[in-house]
Amino acid sequence: MATIQALVEQSTLVIDDTMFVDLTSDTYLYQGHTYSSKPPALAAMGALVYGSLHLAGITFEKNPSLAYYLITLLTIGSTSALGLVYFWKILIEFFGASLTWASVSTFIAGARTLILPYSTVFNSHVIVGSFLLIGSYYTFQFMKFDKIHHIVYSGMLFSLAASIDTSCYIFLPFAFFLFLRQSFKSALVFTLACIPLVLFFFGTNLYSSGSLLPPTLNAPLRTSIESPFTSENLSGLASHNDLSDLSIYAYHMLLGNRGLLSHSPILFFSLIGIYNLYQNRASQRLYIDSIILLAACGIFILLAICRTNNYSGDAFGVRWFASITLFLSLPLVFIERTVRSHRNVQLAFWVVSAVSILVALLGSYRPFLPKSELVIGEPLTVDNTVLLALERFLTLSTIEGKIRTLFLAASLAFIFGVLVRRFHISQRKSHTVQSNISS
Repeated sequence: MATIQALVEQSTLVIDDTMFVDLTSDTYLYQGHTYSSKPPALAAMGALVYGSLHLAGITFEKNPSLAYYLITLLTIGSTSALGLVYFWKILIEFFGASLTWASVSTFIAGARTLILPYSTVFNSHVIVGSFLLIGSYYTFQFMKFDKIHHIVYSGMLFSLAASIDTSCYIFLPFAFFLFLRQSFKSALVFTLACIPLVLFFFGTNLYSSGSLLPPTLNAPLRTSIESPFTSENLSGLASHNDLSDLSIYAYHMLLGNRGLLSHSPILFFSLIGIYNLYQNRASQRLYIDSIILLAACGIFILLAICRTNNYSGDAFGVRWFASITLFLSLPLVFIERTVRSHRNVQLAFWVVSAVSILVALLGSYRPFLPKSELVIGEPLTVDNTVLLALERFLTLSTIEGKIRTLFLAASLAFIFGVLVRRFHISQRKSHTVQSNISS
């Protein structure tokens, strides 16, 4: 927000004279000026919105809450919604899901995972996840229709995601390999499409810090201020004391108090989907491409575990994993037959879905928790943020906050009920058709 205000009101990346400069530790000093350590690409997108709001008289000085809400809605919220549209299109156009199951899976991806809470606050994770998924859509489009402009769209979107969140550079070589499997020419076009935003990324690093290294990974920059971040705890540079600490940290990152699966239980069914994908790989045209994208997600998770030690800070769950949640939800498309064929699996699926909605709702009430509640950099003692959010909701939330959350809960429950009903109607029709064929 500081960079957005500086870009619009002062036409600079320097945040010295913004109202947010003293509210964050994600800053550094360079040539006597304060800068945000975050890559500026997302701030530039927010500045496009804030510029229009500023002209309309909605400013951080006069209407801070309204300005923040509208910037978040028109950047994070809208892009998250667009990502879900493309998620649905991928299921229908490339994986052959039925309309009913595509709707169920899309609702799961948006309302029962980390996507829901982190679509409500201004952060990079959901928006880069949407750009990565949309880039993958155009990758699949090229493989199906062989149109060069699809490669260009894909390259621009993958590089845009990397420009917003440095960790997403992991996906560029995997995307490059997808095109290289088609032809050297398509891989070259993809590379050329990535160059403008990659140059923008490294150019802004050089301009604002005097180094090509991203400020987020440049620990010496933090010594210029009284920053809590050092090379020992800075995400991307941190490590663990021994294998025991690493194992405990990995457990809480995946299954325990901050776990990906404990905060999005429905993703357990994605594991079944991956197994079904492997079992039916001969009939899946995009089997190799799907495995490559899931492998990129695996590397992303592995690096998050091995090169961080703060569980993504004062966040609900591990907020970094919101960047790959749409990818991790794609294998749900491969469990449709399993859910339809086994009554016990179907019952478990609906129960876990309901639990996942409740967990995501708690996260949407309090996506970020007070720093005093978490022990940063202590992998042996970390609080369960689902329980923390529940405690906050029950004891500290205002009547207005409770009403907003309950209204959202009622809305999601209604949509959930409609989708369950449609699923069972389609199942009965399918059984009727099969019976008639048998007769």
